[in-house]
Amino acid sequence: PVDQVVGRLSRAGIGNGTQVVLYSATNPMWATRVWWMLRAVGFDNAMILNGGLAKWVAEKRPVAQGIDAYEPAEFKPAFRPELFVGKQKVLAALGDGPTLLIHALSRAVFEGRNQTYIFGRKGRIPGSINLPAEELHDPASGAYHPAHVLRAMFEDVGASQKDPVICYCGGGVNATNNAFVMFLLGYDNVTVYDGSMSEWGNDPSLPVEQ
Repeated sequence: PVDQVVGRLSRAGIGNGTQVVLYSATNPMWATRVWWMLRAVGFDNAMILNGGLAKWVAEKRPVAQGIDAYEPAEFKPAFRPELFVGKQKVLAALGDGPTLLIHALSRAVFEGRNQTYIFGRKGRIPGSINLPAEELHDPASGAYHPAHVLRAMFEDVGASQKDPVICYCGGGVNATNNAFVMFLLGYDNVTVYDGSMSEWGNDPSLPVEQ
């Protein structure tokens, strides 16, 4: 709920004018999930540390121990509900030609071949294309590929600046990595299916394909 997010931000010392840098220890999806949630409540002063903590440490930059505390701050939200969609909006989009559904998990999961699948029925939402979030990064450094490489990756799967895009994954986390990159590339009609396959795959009334 928005009020819980706002309360947590305020208690953490984050006000509307605060500058925030987000990072993950390894997979950037945790940072991009928080970034997307912040944007959804109207907070636009957040950045992602490219390469995360692993790259920072590998470059022998300073690190600290413990937890820093900040004085509470006032945060006034400006909710953007269009940044998340539910299953009914996704279902309606299946018959909407221009809408592109991007599945952000691995090819094996996309094709229903993963043996440790935990999101209900195996497979994908019909009509989806696959662009794994993990492929958006240089595997050696963990940093994002250059912008021209990322742009080509999304164009190759059919993404268009003028058509709506719904990103999804297993639980609405990896999908935010794709959505974050698309935002940086100038795509302004991108949303995240928050329930993703954890919801879709466990609802027998909804179609799944492999």
